[in-house]
Amino acid sequence: MLHPSSFTQPQCTTSHSKVVPLLIIALFVTTAAVAAPQEDTFIRIWGIHRQANVSHTTVINTCREAANQRAENDQPLLASYYPVIRTIEGWHLLQTGRHDEATKALTAALDTQRSNDPLIRAADSIARRWLSRLDREQIVAALKKYHRDNVEFPPDLSIFNSLPQADRPPLRDRMGNPWVYRLAEFRRLKHAHAQRYLLYSIAIGRETSTLATALNLPYIDTPITYARKNNTSPVMVELTIGTLPDTRTAIVQEGNRFEDIRFLAIDSRNRFMLLCNDDFWLTALPARR
Repeated sequence: MLHPSSFTQPQCTTSHSKVVPLLIIALFVTTAAVAAPQEDTFIRIWGIHRQANVSHTTVINTCREAANQRAENDQPLLASYYPVIRTIEGWHLLQTGRHDEATKALTAALDTQRSNDPLIRAADSIARRWLSRLDREQIVAALKKYHRDNVEFPPDLSIFNSLPQADRPPLRDRMGNPWVYRLAEFRRLKHAHAQRYLLYSIAIGRETSTLATALNLPYIDTPITYARKNNTSPVMVELTIGTLPDTRTAIVQEGNRFEDIRFLAIDSRNRFMLLCNDDFWLTALPARR
């Protein structure tokens, strides 16, 4: 059973967990402030996204419905939460193997205007990491084809520069870095030359650059609560991570990070905080007084 303030991400399997997402409950908390519509919509989507037995298709359709809603100025009703929802949609599409659709959803989350909004910047970063993993799959396919034709892998990726543009795999990750690629030898088969390789993004890291590995990453299940320290902008909060006796605290300013967790936004009615690590969105609830 998860801690009441846990923000564990759903795996959308036939889990036996019966946890009810607390952000749904938090929706009924009343304060003097008027909630922005995008915050209410995010709470609704996050609640569905968090449900243990929900299908990927249900979350995908819910995200798409919300993303298509327009405000009076014909901009997305979700405002800065729009790219957040598109990355959640993209993750669920990846889980179902719908890579082309996932690419479109994640591309829609990219920050083409160089925004100063922490939410938009974080969504851009998350989207680029997942898109890089998809791009890596294209290089893997090109390497397999090269191996079929030459019975070995190439010494470096520059060999693909000679291919027509339409057939050329992306030779840089979505952060703009060239892929780290090198041949690897078998430990015992010393004469099996150029039959193995390493391929990863230096920005993502060797361990989680592979799409399949990243899709199996466990979500953090450590409870996090917060106490707001000011009523001005940028917001300062005191985060409490973990449960007694193994808790740690930190004062964090909006847009900054503590360890691998970045504080991005706080609900206008103080119902939740939105955070992220490098690949996933996280939420925290206000500490009990």
